[in-house]
Amino acid sequence: SFENLVNYQEYEYKISAKDTAGNISQLSDAISGIPLSSNNLFSLEFDGLDDYVSVDDQFSILSLPSENNSRTLACWVKLNDRSEQGIIAYGTPGVEQSCGITIHQESICASFWGNDLLSTDIAPINEWVHIAFTYDQQGGVRKLYVNGQLSSEDNGWEVNTILNGSFLIGKWTSNSMFANGNIDEVSVWNRALTQQQIIDIQYASINPNENGL
Repeated sequence: SFENLVNYQEYEYKISAKDTAGNISQLSDAISGIPLSSNNLFSLEFDGLDDYVSVDDQFSILSLPSENNSRTLACWVKLNDRSEQGIIAYGTPGVEQSCGITIHQESICASFWGNDLLSTDIAPINEWVHIAFTYDQQGGVRKLYVNGQLSSEDNGWEVNTILNGSFLIGKWTSNSMFANGNIDEVSVWNRALTQQQIIDIQYASINPNENGL
């Protein structure tokens, strides 16, 4: 075991094995890991009343996946309750013109302002949960992951997200449904990540030069 590690700082280590005769193997390839504590002092905290973050204009217009393009949205969240609330969102208010992750009907939801995809279980509260939503335009496949495990999926969709110049953290695109809890490590990709890739980004620092990020 290791002690005195810094929370949320990435460490690399290598492993070797020693047999009963005292022979020591070669070191393995480097493995990375990030200590995770339930006490996260660096996340964004939202009061459920009027707190939110908006990333505007140039970033969202140039970078966010729109119309029917493939995508992945991911984040860590620690909810205080299961009220209707937006976690991350972007797009234009209107049926199927927005895209994001919300809490809806007490479940984690990949939201489109219509034809949403809900998790099979109710949303956990008072604990950190990793959420990821993927959409693959090939086959119109939507998948919702909770803590790296596939919670729900469907196919045959054609989404139509219309950008409006903002990416929101802590509320839905209707200018309502304010988040009540903490949000951290938000990422958006212009491709549908695999389940293994989603598991990989849960506990590792994300390279800003990753393909599609």
